[in-house]
Amino acid sequence: MQRTLISFASLLILAGATARAGTAYTFEVLYSGGGAAALAPGSDPMVGTTLLAGDSFTYDLKAVTDVWTVVANAAVFPLAGLPVSESGLRVGDFTLTLKLTGVDVFSYSEAGSEQRFVHIGTNAIFLPQGLVFDEMHLSYSLTLAETDDNNPPVPIDSTIAALLPIFGPPESAGAGQIIYGPAVPEPTSMALLFVGACGVGVVARLRRRAA
Repeated sequence: MQRTLISFASLLILAGATARAGTAYTFEVLYSGGGAAALAPGSDPMVGTTLLAGDSFTYDLKAVTDVWTVVANAAVFPLAGLPVSESGLRVGDFTLTLKLTGVDVFSYSEAGSEQRFVHIGTNAIFLPQGLVFDEMHLSYSLTLAETDDNNPPVPIDSTIAALLPIFGPPESAGAGQIIYGPAVPEPTSMALLFVGACGVGVVARLRRRAA
């Protein structure tokens, strides 16, 4: 009877562990510039959440009013890497999608991506000059988290420590290659505006002469 109870208790513990691994989280963060960020209503609690191998999350960082503009070709590291509690090796699959007014403008994926030290998420991402976006959407699945200096390695915690990426907002990670602010019209758009303004001026002048 005692063995049966022990076996049953072991099964319950195993079932609980199995249910825990594989949890999917949704983190939504609103950004209003100057490093000010806040969780969006309905988001899962982010800071303090511990990820285990088998867990996954989506991380949405959305600009409240302005946009991010890549002003120079940039290999940004890490654009959407979140700070975590313990240093070590983390392996996972990720897809980073950048959006502008809900439309995908850039996407990059890695399978079996390795992140070392104290971040989880992306590695270096190359962004082309002129890219404009107002939302970063990161889909990440953690497959391994362990020390990389022990023999044999041991599991480590991956507890999220902040709402923004490890170096702060994307314009900080870009080291001057990404700026945050109002959208700047492209040269073509500016030329069209100039031509339009000139046309309005010509029409007004002709009307004055006709009068």
